[in-house]
Amino acid sequence: MLKSGVAQSRVSATLNEIDGSAADDRLFGLSGRDEIDGGAGNDQIFGGQGADDLDGERGNDSLFGGAGNDLLNGGSGDDLLTGGEGNDIFEFYRSSGRDTITDFTNGQDRLEVDGLGRAAVEALIAGARQIGSDTVLDLGGGAQITLQNFRVADLDLSGFVGFGTRGGTPPTPQPTLGRDIDGTNGADRLIGTAGRDDMDGRGGDDEMRGGAGADDMDGGAGNDSLWGDAGRDDMDGGRGNDRLVGGAGHDTLDGGRGNDVLTGGEGADRFEFARNDGRDIITDFTNGIDRIELDGFTARELGRILASATQQGQDVVLTLSATASLTLQDVQLSMLDRSDFLL
Repeated sequence: MLKSGVAQSRVSATLNEIDGSAADDRLFGLSGRDEIDGGAGNDQIFGGQGADDLDGERGNDSLFGGAGNDLLNGGSGDDLLTGGEGNDIFEFYRSSGRDTITDFTNGQDRLEVDGLGRAAVEALIAGARQIGSDTVLDLGGGAQITLQNFRVADLDLSGFVGFGTRGGTPPTPQPTLGRDIDGTNGADRLIGTAGRDDMDGRGGDDEMRGGAGADDMDGGAGNDSLWGDAGRDDMDGGRGNDRLVGGAGHDTLDGGRGNDVLTGGEGADRFEFARNDGRDIITDFTNGIDRIELDGFTARELGRILASATQQGQDVVLTLSATASLTLQDVQLSMLDRSDFLL
């Protein structure tokens, strides 16, 4: 039996937001569209009716999308994912753990592996293995996706978000799918839709607003300002000194090169950094809720970063490399530990 946790719910006319506790929760969606975050613990999450956004976060979780076109992300840990009816998207990070999809349907559902381009996805497909009646994909670093009762011969690029369609016939556009919105090499102002938009600012100092929906936003070159607004957004500032604001939802923010200022907003957010990203600031890092992902760093290097961290007034300063640092505003150093980081 699961331990009883205390979930928090926020209900609006268009979206029900439900957050789990640090315990092992059973969380159920309401009528309409739900955004459910399990938090820490080994959770069971049920989307029910509507197009739901389910995120297990930490722990070994079980996610059930139910009816509707759902987005499922197990988070870290070894998770069990069942999309249910509808055209579902299963989202993974390369630190996701060893996850299993029980009902991946050829020609209907799709996989999304964060940060992988076309060549990397092709290599992932080429390395897929048939083990009994299941297909196994290795993401590296121990992370793995198992597609139960699925033939490896049926896996191709069209089974991944952003890489073509099956049978040569594009799917019928739907308002919830959003748009591809591209800027120019000048200073652009790009406004997203209520759906899942793919936005690229390209050159120039751009202003981008994602709107409702889980948007993919890339500022490109220039000193850009990105606002994710509602939904779980994936934001990359690119080159330049950028300002990223996630807004409502569980967002992923990567300032890229340059000296960037990042604000996650509401929800459990993920802030990504690499060795050469510059001197960045997070304005609202919340211990125990938000996470910092250090791309390409080892556990030993994380230990060095924590050991050399300093309290400067109300802020914590982390030195990532000779050219990169991270300032966490209004954070106490005594509250930080390895659980706040992903490698």
